[in-house]
Amino acid sequence: METEKKQPILNSIKAGLSVFIALILGLSLSLNQSCAKNDDNTTKCAIFSNEYSLAQTKSASELSQFLTSAHPDYGAFGWHFFANLGSADAAPDEITGFFFSIEQIASDVQAAIGFNNKTSGGYVLATFRTDEMIFTANPWSVKVISPDQADTQISLQLVSGNMGVTGAQYRLTADFSDTSNHQYQIDVQLVDRFGIISQGYGATSFFPEYITEAQWTRLMALPIKSIGAYLDMANDPMSCQGSYKYALPLMKVEQFSMKLDTTMVVSGTNGNSWMDYCVRTDPAVSVETVSATSWHWIAIQLPEINSAINVLSVRSPSGDIPIVRLFSSDGTRSLNESMMSSHTWATGEIQIEAVPGSEWTSENTGQKYLTKYQIILTSADYPGDLMITMLRNNQEVAGQGLYHYQGLGKVEGTLLGQTVKGQCWLETQQIK
Repeated sequence: METEKKQPILNSIKAGLSVFIALILGLSLSLNQSCAKNDDNTTKCAIFSNEYSLAQTKSASELSQFLTSAHPDYGAFGWHFFANLGSADAAPDEITGFFFSIEQIASDVQAAIGFNNKTSGGYVLATFRTDEMIFTANPWSVKVISPDQADTQISLQLVSGNMGVTGAQYRLTADFSDTSNHQYQIDVQLVDRFGIISQGYGATSFFPEYITEAQWTRLMALPIKSIGAYLDMANDPMSCQGSYKYALPLMKVEQFSMKLDTTMVVSGTNGNSWMDYCVRTDPAVSVETVSATSWHWIAIQLPEINSAINVLSVRSPSGDIPIVRLFSSDGTRSLNESMMSSHTWATGEIQIEAVPGSEWTSENTGQKYLTKYQIILTSADYPGDLMITMLRNNQEVAGQGLYHYQGLGKVEGTLLGQTVKGQCWLETQQIK
């Protein structure tokens, strides 16, 4: 039998988070790496369902338990933070971009932390891999220590409250050495005033990572051409084709500090952070498929209207799949208190275009990237026009011949005819 072609819908670090981690760690990790097995030599599959049968779908406490647990019986799980750090009156070029990631893929634990500001000359990175996450309780935390350097470690701590519940406080810390053996110490403290969202679809918050050619054909035949409409109408669980995906999209930075040896590099008491939490089936998208695919992920934060927008655009030889979903603090909640999408635009209502003249060429690698995008949402009941402009050009991450661009941008435009502004975190690839 001929195998169906697969159309990728890449997840938040897209192509499976392993692509991003492999890139910034400089690893040769295969996307088709075997994942953890249960005792009966099977792997759990993420599935779409509108039934509240899984434990994490039933209550806020069970969802919190899910968010703070290891899931080695799936292909991968992890916590990924993206933040803007600054003072309340900071000019755009004074804001620091920051990311923090702890993820387990099969038995391989991968950790990454990085920051980028006007004086760093690009990203300052610490990346390593090991075979163990160290969990503690009361208060809950997860720590990863480098097997090669005991003084290199990163930690996520739940300071108070329950993960995913409004009012919870979090702390991110890291200690690592640079190539000159200078020691960095990073401390970021957050409070969640917004709450958790279901980035995926249905009761299980399932987010598909690819669709088959047959599924694509059925989707495009629907009156409303969107992933959500397909899942609701096709009665297709899409077993093992995606992940359970949640996010804390609008956390407030209470304070942060970054030290180099004994010198304070930057500190402040303002900013916002987005956290993705993903539990997924073994990545099923091949390196060949990824190489023929381009994508943008834009996590938009609009704190003035207490809303967030998740934007994903994937372009491949078999077609374009744009996904734009709005989440508002007063939106409908699921049984587990996660917020559902307040509005999802149909495929035909979304235009995501690079702005001419916004091309930037990296002096380090010669790779070219686009630094400005316009998002036009033509919905009659929820129109929008948003301009995304990167705060600084040099936000490239590169390693072992792989190139990636991610970092801070500002957002300006309109939604429902009202002026909005905010910030975003954009991830994309080089111009091919």
